[in-house]
Amino acid sequence: MVSSAIVVYKPTQECIDLVRPVLKVLKESGIEVYVCSVDDLVAVENGKKYELIISIGGDGTFLKSTQLLVKNWDQIIYPYPCGRRNFYYEKPVAPIDESLRRVLRGEYFIEEIPRYILSHGNGAVYFINDVLVVSTDLGKTGKHEVEISHEMFKSKYLLEGDGVLVSTSYGSAAHNLSAGGPLVLPSLRVLVVKHLNPMYAGFPPLVLPGSSRISIRVLNDHELYADGSFVRILKKREVATIEPSEFGVRVARFSTCLLYTSPSPRD
Repeated sequence: MVSSAIVVYKPTQECIDLVRPVLKVLKESGIEVYVCSVDDLVAVENGKKYELIISIGGDGTFLKSTQLLVKNWDQIIYPYPCGRRNFYYEKPVAPIDESLRRVLRGEYFIEEIPRYILSHGNGAVYFINDVLVVSTDLGKTGKHEVEISHEMFKSKYLLEGDGVLVSTSYGSAAHNLSAGGPLVLPSLRVLVVKHLNPMYAGFPPLVLPGSSRISIRVLNDHELYADGSFVRILKKREVATIEPSEFGVRVARFSTCLLYTSPSPRD
């Protein structure tokens, strides 16, 4: 039985209109509810545990909503499409009040999306799509040292170019694809390392096991992004490290026949 929920919405009139029937259903069910725009997520109480997270918007709204997940807490995200890009959303969908009642009755499957940790010296953030390390001065060549560690192998190399993009299998359809990287089925747990405009012609993207640990040491100032959000400036010789998280993102689905995914039945 859900006792608390948060509704995160994209601040457009179309999405705001969908919030009203959601609030009506939650209040009728006696559920404590908090509502905020995706642009105001930073104002949400840090560490607050919401059992149900309802994301109303596009992929950007969904990705930012995952930041509300608390480690070791059994939380569910239910995404409802209301945006231009809806890779993480099911379509077609029933009216939102009808869909939400199904979620509250437990009539759904769980899709577990892998989550990764980006450590950057001053702290760490979680991501599910990609990490971008890009030179602050695109008029000059950036330099970065990449180290890859896995239980079966270890590799280290130095490369020059505009930056490095590390994508998950889910994120391979986003920035990675537009940058010329490979499209990977999400059912394959891999990481894709795509160098942006490398000085060495023909340097291919690297497809690595999802359990790999990737460290990127910058040899000049770079900007660091996770899931499209700016994290910080990496100064010369600072390191950003990517490794798998112990827990994933649990998403409520009504279908087991999604285009890219195959959820497991709810326990």
